[in-house]
Amino acid sequence: MKYTQEELHKTHQELLSASQPKAAIVGALVAAVPAFFMYQVFVEMGHILLLMILTPALLIGFAAQFMGRVYRMKDRIPIAVIAVALHLTAVYLMGYYPRYYAVTPFVFMVAVLVAKRPTNRIQNLVIELEKEGRMSDDEK
Repeated sequence: MKYTQEELHKTHQELLSASQPKAAIVGALVAAVPAFFMYQVFVEMGHILLLMILTPALLIGFAAQFMGRVYRMKDRIPIAVIAVALHLTAVYLMGYYPRYYAVTPFVFMVAVLVAKRPTNRIQNLVIELEKEGRMSDDEK
C-alpha cells in the first residue's frame, strides 16, 4: 500500500506529539508501588510460580504505555530499568530464592515489550522510515 509524503509526515507528527517519555516514566514509578505490594503478596503465598514474578513488570509496562504512549526503544528502556530495579530490590529484601535473580532479563523484556504503544500499518512504516533516517528531523 502506498502512502503520500503528506500522510507519512502527518502520521510522524501525530506519533511525536502523542509520545510523552516523561509521562511514561511517571506512570512506571506510580505503578511500581502496587507492584512492590504484589511481591509482598507472593511472599505470603509461600510458593511462587515463575510466571507470577513477571506480573509486576506487566503492570509497570501497561501503566507506562497508558501514560506515555511511547514507541521508541530509547524511551522504553528507562521503564524496563525501573521494573528491573524493583524486581532486584524485592528479591533481595524479601528473601526470595536466588534463582529468581535469573528471571531478571525476562522482567526487562516484558517491561520493554508491554510499554510499546500499539501501532497500525502506516505508523509501523513511519517508525521504520524514522529508524532508517528517511523522516525529516526538522519536524520534531
